[in-house]
Amino acid sequence: MNRKQVEEMKVSYILNHFKLIGDELFRVDGRTKDNEWKLIKMKNSKTGYTRVGVSVDDRTIPVPYHYIKHILMFKEYPQKSKKVKNKNFEISREMADNIIDKIYFDGDKIFKKLFSGKYKQIFPKVNPSGYRTVSVNGKVYALSRLRWVIENNKPIPKGYQIDHIDGNRCNDDISNLRLVTARKNQQNRTRHRNGNLVGTYFEKSKNKWHSSIRIGSARVFLGYAETELGGNCIYNIACKNLDKFKDKKQFRELVMGEFLS
Repeated sequence: MNRKQVEEMKVSYILNHFKLIGDELFRVDGRTKDNEWKLIKMKNSKTGYTRVGVSVDDRTIPVPYHYIKHILMFKEYPQKSKKVKNKNFEISREMADNIIDKIYFDGDKIFKKLFSGKYKQIFPKVNPSGYRTVSVNGKVYALSRLRWVIENNKPIPKGYQIDHIDGNRCNDDISNLRLVTARKNQQNRTRHRNGNLVGTYFEKSKNKWHSSIRIGSARVFLGYAETELGGNCIYNIACKNLDKFKDKKQFRELVMGEFLS
């Protein structure tokens, strides 16, 4: 059995046994009388990607969660592409003008301008991080970034990213894309959309809420609070005073001093 046949069997099995409701994945439970849908609890594998077992020819094959989401949305197996090495790389005005001249969207379809002047439909691939990508002028771009640039006729400034509002990396509809800072993008992670406050987590060994913030490449510990709201308050004070950061100790004292006052 070749790879193409295996992929077709995976697609067939997934379409018949899985469904998505929001960000939650459900599977048919064949052990129940009425084949009820059962929520799958996600666990990361050693590679860091969430994988789900899929039956193919009497074997169980682990398939990445974002592949299953792609199959359920587009009814096809995602094609692998090179990973976008730096998804935070800005798209300059010159690059934006070149992209706008080469690519256009018609609903969910993507078309690329050929040397002849005609347009040909192209199909995005999915990189290992779960983002759909296309190649333009020899460069691989995340489709979300291309779509935002083309629909808004604007470049992406340095230090900014395109955020998927609903957290689905395969949903590149323009209504689901927004221009944000890297910090704002991180604040839209699944755990925060599910109600967990930003900048804090419960540390069992201390029985308190640990608060920290990333400044540049450094993770800065801010302090502890008795409640989740208190930990989030410490984080918000830090965000407000980022321009006063000199070193970790000085910044921690400044933030906790304001929090306790």
